[in-house]
Amino acid sequence: LQDESERLITQLEDRLVGIKGEKEEKEKQIKAMEAQLEEHDDTIYDLNAAVAKEQEELAKFQERTKETLKAKDEDHNTKVKAMRAALNAELDEVKRVAALADSSWKSQLGDAENLIDEGEKWRDEMNDTLVNHKREILKQHQSQSASLQKQLEAIGVERDGLETRKDRLLDELSEMEISIKSLETQIREHSQQSAISEGRINVAHARKKKRLDEEYEVLLEAVESKRRSLTALDEQLEACNERREEKENALKVLERQLVEVLVDQQKKLLKILSDA
Repeated sequence: LQDESERLITQLEDRLVGIKGEKEEKEKQIKAMEAQLEEHDDTIYDLNAAVAKEQEELAKFQERTKETLKAKDEDHNTKVKAMRAALNAELDEVKRVAALADSSWKSQLGDAENLIDEGEKWRDEMNDTLVNHKREILKQHQSQSASLQKQLEAIGVERDGLETRKDRLLDELSEMEISIKSLETQIREHSQQSAISEGRINVAHARKKKRLDEEYEVLLEAVESKRRSLTALDEQLEACNERREEKENALKVLERQLVEVLVDQQKKLLKILSDA
């Protein structure tokens, strides 16, 4: 029983020691928490003080901002009124200048319309002069000029043909003259040979002489014919040149008449311009 009592006492003492240790630990924790609470209270106090100061500064800033905005608003209103007054004055001036310009433009427009009417009148008169002044004479001149031009072209074609024929005849005559000279040489050489050989007449010699003489006569007649043809061609060319000169003179007369009509037309145009 005593041992049991001692064991229980020992357990109780151990329990008391443990409880005491736990108590001391909790007291330490409580003190730490109290210290933290005090620190938190200080922090909260400082924060509240800072917030109060910031609120005070904010209130002061808002007041200053309000006063600044009010001053700027008053200054802005003053400037707006001044600008509005200046713009109204400028608008009045613009309206005045526009009214003067409108009056001037209307006057200038009237003058321009008068000038246009006069210009139209001058243009009609000048157009009538250009189109109708001696119109029949100009049409006749145009028709006659075209006819003369065609005739000159036909004469030119005819003359070119005659010149071509003449050149061909001259070439043929030149060839014939060469042939005649060749025949004359043959006849001269043949005549130097005797027609009698060994007391007998050389028939071949006589025949050749006859043939050469006949060819010579034929060539002479052909040359004469060509020369007559050449003379006829020269006469035709001369007549052709005379007709061409006649047509050219007629064309020059027409050109002089045209110049006279154009000069008269120019004088009439100048009179229209001078009267304007």
